[in-house]
Amino acid sequence: MWGGHTPFYGGDASQMKPTPFLSGRLLPVFVALAAACACAAALAQPALKTLVIGTIDMPPHSSADAAKPSLSRELFQHAMASQGYAVDIRFYPWARAYELGKQGEVDAVWPAIHQPDRETWFMFGSPVIRTHYVLIKRRNLPVSFRGLEDAKPYIIATLRGGITGSRLDATPSDYRIEPGSSFEQNLKKLAAGRIDFMTSERYTGAYLLSTEFQTLSESVEMLMPPISGISFHLMFAKNAPAAQEKMQAFERGLRLMRANGLLADILRRHGYDVAMAKP
Repeated sequence: MWGGHTPFYGGDASQMKPTPFLSGRLLPVFVALAAACACAAALAQPALKTLVIGTIDMPPHSSADAAKPSLSRELFQHAMASQGYAVDIRFYPWARAYELGKQGEVDAVWPAIHQPDRETWFMFGSPVIRTHYVLIKRRNLPVSFRGLEDAKPYIIATLRGGITGSRLDATPSDYRIEPGSSFEQNLKKLAAGRIDFMTSERYTGAYLLSTEFQTLSESVEMLMPPISGISFHLMFAKNAPAAQEKMQAFERGLRLMRANGLLADILRRHGYDVAMAKP
């Protein structure tokens, strides 16, 4: 049947030219088929999964401003990217982020201290960083500070919905507590003399007093010794979809970052203790 004719795939392909029939009638069909195949191939690729994290604007731990340092932005994106996830970080007052986590409207909440009563709503993996809570006071307050007990007669501002890992967290507390919605709000009240002390995570306090609130460092001071030593976790919401899967993915990503040295590098560049980065 094919005798005496050049086979369709035989001869010098570089010399072949499309026939008018191929060019005019079938070429658009081939183009349409190619486009359909490309579209089908794209649809066959699994969509990138997303981890939604609710957090507070609390540099250097987390910041909505891309110009400011944000440990969480870099660390969580690296940890989850290695597991095939994108990260969506959303900013709220901390108490609001906690409630959204309880409802499963965010996948995880950062930063969080592991407390037994939170296990009703959240799962905790390994700690991400270690830190301390300290008190900041008005410089003109005539008190010699040796520890938390010395602040007992005074008004102490805390973060609403947050905990410090100290006796200030007791309910009811025998301290004079005034909750605030943010570190910045409490610091302004402290500088204005409306409160006497405020709690602060030490990295956040040191960062803000050396940057945007540097002028207030003349009227307030960070006190030592710390009132507690704590670890910060990324806590995963039990009511969020695929919660166990997402927590396990984060744990794998964090272990990988410890093993390849990336976690130590990120912590060092952001000014953190690198002890947590050891494999």
